[in-house]
Amino acid sequence: MIRIKLALVRLKYIIFKYYFIYQACNTDLNKPYCLLCEMDTTYTPICKSCIVGYYLDSNQICQQCNTQCKDCNQQPNRCISCYFPFFLNVKTSTCDLQCQVGSYLDLNRICQGYFFIFQIKNNFKKECNSNCVTCSITSTNCISCKINEVLEVSSSPYYKCQSTCNDTIRSFIDDNFYCRQCSDNCYKCEKFNDNCTACWNDYFIIQNGEKASCVKQCGFGFYNDPTGKCLKCNASCQTCEFCSSSTACLRNQKCFVCSDGYFFVQANNSCQPCTFPCKNCISQSTQCKDCYEKMFFNQEKNICQFECDTNNGYYIQDLGNKSISCQSKYDKKNKNIIKKNRMSLKLQYMFLRSNYQKQY
Repeated sequence: MIRIKLALVRLKYIIFKYYFIYQACNTDLNKPYCLLCEMDTTYTPICKSCIVGYYLDSNQICQQCNTQCKDCNQQPNRCISCYFPFFLNVKTSTCDLQCQVGSYLDLNRICQGYFFIFQIKNNFKKECNSNCVTCSITSTNCISCKINEVLEVSSSPYYKCQSTCNDTIRSFIDDNFYCRQCSDNCYKCEKFNDNCTACWNDYFIIQNGEKASCVKQCGFGFYNDPTGKCLKCNASCQTCEFCSSSTACLRNQKCFVCSDGYFFVQANNSCQPCTFPCKNCISQSTQCKDCYEKMFFNQEKNICQFECDTNNGYYIQDLGNKSISCQSKYDKKNKNIIKKNRMSLKLQYMFLRSNYQKQY
């Protein structure tokens, strides 16, 4: 019987306790937002915890949290979780609609940059590592750095902020202060990975607009100087070179092979114009190599003439490409190849000479 009485007393106590813990919290006008109560010695319910959206103040009364806070602790603005679409800033315990300056919100509503999300479900943001100004994915994966530092993007597994690039020779720093690797074509580069400032052995730098590239050969109209650069030839040159032998070529962007209508003068390392009626000449301005159309080239004397004296041991030969030769040693087989009106040739000669004098 005694045991039964003790059990009944205990049951009454439990019912009484829970009634006041739960029912009293809900009916007490001073504690409408209490989640859990306890009785003091006078059987007065005391609030121990509040429902979501409220916090327990120093008087054991539930007060409402800030409207942006889903839940808070001790103070209305000390948030521990946030309503959508806000994010919890664990550094300030506030709910922010936007990420702080120096960071951005991505399509997944993750704050990338100075803060990043490490618990997406609870909308937490965490501060970047002290080496980073902004970061993403992890606190040590930097996406921007402090002044006088560069971002090494080749570092593994994450980007790092450093004082210099890992490869100080074959890397360059772009406008965002990122360390970038030069292209395989360049030994050194700047601004862009394909804007070369130095080439591998046996390659030459050639300027192409705002960029410079490395080539195996400089190509037509250019020559390579001793510094390994391709420079443009003089306007009167077809090709040019830089070499030590003045008999083979010339120095400092002068002519190696002169253009049509010019001949090479070794004394002053220049190309000089041929004298009319020579279309092209050699060694001297009057030593013709070929003539203008409808003129005769005398191979014996290297001159151009407007007629060929077929009566005194010469014959006319068509050399092709509008070139006509006046050959010596009369050959019966070729004596009637070409016949021209002498007066017509004289008029043509005067016309050509007049045009030539206007040009020079």
